[in-house]
Amino acid sequence: MMISTPRFSTTYNSMKIRSEALKLSGYLRFIRNKAVQNKKTYEVFLAEDNLLETSGLDDTRFLRHSVDTSIDLELEPDTIIFYPSGMMSPFGIILQSSSGEAYEIMAEEHNSRLHIIHLDADNQP
Repeated sequence: MMISTPRFSTTYNSMKIRSEALKLSGYLRFIRNKAVQNKKTYEVFLAEDNLLETSGLDDTRFLRHSVDTSIDLELEPDTIIFYPSGMMSPFGIILQSSSGEAYEIMAEEHNSRLHIIHLDADNQP
């Protein structure tokens, strides 16, 4: 009887990084909604390795969002600004697993929508 662990490992890592990208984009949407609801400007920045913090948020339960340490996280520029109008500053966050699979979460200038893009080998950083 053979066990195909490498295939399982690849599938697991693929699901794990996709899940992290979805959770992180959910957190960013939550902060955008809080900015609109509270009519305040919030800033999200990378505080430590794989730990995003939000400044100015009164509810301390949602001040931080951590990403699994087995995933590399890159934020460009250093800070994302969420405005009371529902708009946000343009940014890109790249999540990359040790196997090389990567996702980018981005918002373009003058656009309040978040995009999650699976990066293939041709358009990885």
